Amino acid sequence: MPRFVLALFILYVNKCNCQDVPGENIPFEIAPPVEASSTADPREAFIQAISDTQNVIEDEIKPFANFDREPQAPAPTLPPPQEPRYPDYQDLSNSPNIFNPPSRDINRLNVDEFGNPLGDIHSTDTTRYELGVGGDPEELKCPRNWERFRGHCYKFTRSPPKRWDTARELCQQFKHDDSDKADLASIDTFEEHRFITEYLNNHDPQHRRWYISTRQENKDQWINQGDGTQMLNLQDYFLDSNEWGELEQADYKKDHLVYAFSLKNRRWGFQPVFGHEDYLYICEVPIEEVSYLLNEER
Repeated sequence: MPRFVLALFILYVNKCNCQDVPGENIPFEIAPPVEASSTADPREAFIQAISDTQNVIEDEIKPFANFDREPQAPAPTLPPPQEPRYPDYQDLSNSPNIFNPPSRDINRLNVDEFGNPLGDIHSTDTTRYELGVGGDPEELKCPRNWERFRGHCYKFTRSPPKRWDTARELCQQFKHDDSDKADLASIDTFEEHRFITEYLNNHDPQHRRWYISTRQENKDQWINQGDGTQMLNLQDYFLDSNEWGELEQADYKKDHLVYAFSLKNRRWGFQPVFGHEDYLYICEVPIEEVSYLLNEER
C-alpha cells in the first residue's frame, strides 16, 4: 500500500474517533470545509480539498518519515588532517639526490679555534720545506731485529742457547759470499764494549751469558776470531771467576769469553768459559754486507 494512502487512512480514522477534550491540544487541525459553490464543479472542489489535506498531512507526518527504517549508527567523525612528521618522497621531485655531493656554504668564514675569522688565510703551518732535504734512500740500514753501531750490525740471538763453535757457525751463515765477514762479535774498542753493555742493560734483565768471538791464544792474549784483531786495553772489564764459585787453577783451559753480569760490581764484563756450555750469542755483520738480508725481508 503506498505510504500516502496509508497516512490518509490513519487520518480519517482519527477524525472519526477523536473527541474534543477541554485543556488538551488537538494533534492536528484540518482546514475547515469550504462552502460549496453552486457554480463550481464538484470534481474540482474534491481535488482541491484533497490537495489541501495532503499538504497538512505531509507537515504532520514529517517527524515519522523514517519510522520503518533500520536503526543506523551515527556517522563517524574523522580527525582533522595532520602534517606529516617526515618528508614524503613519493613525489620523486622532492627526494634528495644521493649521487650528488652535499652542498657547501661557500660564504662560510674560516675561523680559528677561538672563533676569530681567518680571512684569506688557508693554512697556519709556517713550516718550510726544501727540495733535496730528507732521508737518503741510498743510506745503508740494518735489517729488522738487528742493532747498528757505527759501520756494523749486531744481532742478539736469544734462543736457543748454543755451544761456542755452533754459535759461530750460525753467525757465519749470514755470509752472502765466501769473502764476507759475518761472524761472532769482535770487541776491540771501549766504545764498542760500552754499546754492547748498554744494550744488555736495557734488554736482558735476567743477566744471562752471551758468547763473542774472542779466544785466548796465549797467556792473557785474547784474539777476536771474527776480524783477527787483538783485544787491548780492556783488562779492567774482566770479571772475577770466584764470584760464581769457580776455582782458578793452571790446568783450567777457559779459552773463550762471554758477556756476564757481576752482582758484586753491578756491571757487565768479560767472563772466561770453556766453550762447550750452551749460552746465547751475538752476531756481527758489516753493514755493507746486509743488503741481501733487506731484500729477503721484502
